Amino acid sequence: MIRGHMATYPAREPNLEVTLAAIAPQVEQLFLCLNEYTEVPAFLSAYKNIVPYLPEQDLKDIGKFVFEAEDDDDVFLLDDDLYYAPDYVDHMMSVLPSAADKAVVLGVHGSTMVEGFEERGFRRTFHKMRKPLESSICVDFVGTGTVYTKGRNLPPFAVMQSAQKFTDIRFAKWCFENGITHICVARKGRLIVAQETEDSIFHSFTKGLPDSVLGEVKEFGRKNPHLGQTAESFIAALGKGTRMSGELKGNEPWFS
Repeated sequence: MIRGHMATYPAREPNLEVTLAAIAPQVEQLFLCLNEYTEVPAFLSAYKNIVPYLPEQDLKDIGKFVFEAEDDDDVFLLDDDLYYAPDYVDHMMSVLPSAADKAVVLGVHGSTMVEGFEERGFRRTFHKMRKPLESSICVDFVGTGTVYTKGRNLPPFAVMQSAQKFTDIRFAKWCFENGITHICVARKGRLIVAQETEDSIFHSFTKGLPDSVLGEVKEFGRKNPHLGQTAESFIAALGKGTRMSGELKGNEPWFS
């Protein structure tokens, strides 16, 4: 199954409507965690493939990890304030065709910690989702609103439930511990565009990352021996004789 996982809350409803119009037609089912809602909003009835979930408590961004996928499911982790290109799912599933049976997580927004960050704080370099990327490259972590991976590469909810507002970091830490590499994928044009919102986790939390969370980053940051390698050289280093293409395929610029 090609499935999407997303979490939202009432203040984001205008953004959510835009996001769903773009991404829901691209997946077979979209599992939607409705934080702070007391009932399923009426506009969702227009979508036959959306599976709404009303949690007993506000799960915030970890709500996208509450759903259980089968090992071979193709899973897209999504954010409610992003606008996804019409060919987003197709591109993510085709840009690295040999990735499906590998321990990898693909993403569009990639981050690599800078050398010496342990003393200098949460400093990183970006492969931003709004910019093209010539070759797919191994990074420390990708944004969880831009993830494509197999269900087997997702952590149990118990791992994520204490990671509200820093799901990117906890997810990356778990992946590192389990031998799963994050790859930021090649693209010619923009695959994702951020919508305007009144609040964001980045501005309210990530910019002033607590020491305890930085401690988690130190457990995986700059420790992957393949960091900075292209996807092709990474696969070659695995010695499995499988070529993973990092060449651009399709995805002409769609948003100016």
